[in-house]
Amino acid sequence: MDDLPPAVRPWSFRAVAMAVGGIVLGSLVLWGHAWSGLKHNFAACGEHPTYGGDRQRSALARMQATVQCLDIRNGPVENWLARDMRRMVNRLPNAPCSLVGVWRSERKHMEYRVTLTADGQFAAQPVSGGSQAVRGSWGVVGDTLVWFYDDKVVWPPDVNPLKSDAVGFTLTEVDGTRTRYTLLDPLRNAACPS
Repeated sequence: MDDLPPAVRPWSFRAVAMAVGGIVLGSLVLWGHAWSGLKHNFAACGEHPTYGGDRQRSALARMQATVQCLDIRNGPVENWLARDMRRMVNRLPNAPCSLVGVWRSERKHMEYRVTLTADGQFAAQPVSGGSQAVRGSWGVVGDTLVWFYDDKVVWPPDVNPLKSDAVGFTLTEVDGTRTRYTLLDPLRNAACPS
């Protein structure tokens, strides 16, 4: 080892390895702390009576208020981690007339009758295999359908890739299964005349 040039002594390798290791470890700790902070802040904002805890508002309005609260409570790293979800929530409501209507929703051994309204609200009633009715807000962002539920504020929101066809659409669920929606009644009104 004595024949190595002075700039390449073993201690210099160790110093560089320790610096790189310190940066990587510090980044992982910061990342984990930021995710933990985001979850904590979301729980606090989601239950706060001024924000997500106001049950008089629609599910979407509560989520938008929760995002406003997160903007106040989060630090820059937490806000960076939540940026895509924040952008998505802020693009709503967006209830395309092509999806407004009464639908038969089928997945595995469950069938629901789902009503999607032009004001971005939904109601899902079990027909078979489902355990309970579900209500909330819905909207489309890009090629995804986003659900917000009346009974609780959920982060991240329930986001499902959407693929439309001539007689309905299919959603890909978080677990990879597919839910098929077949139109029963187009629900035409002033907002969606034809």
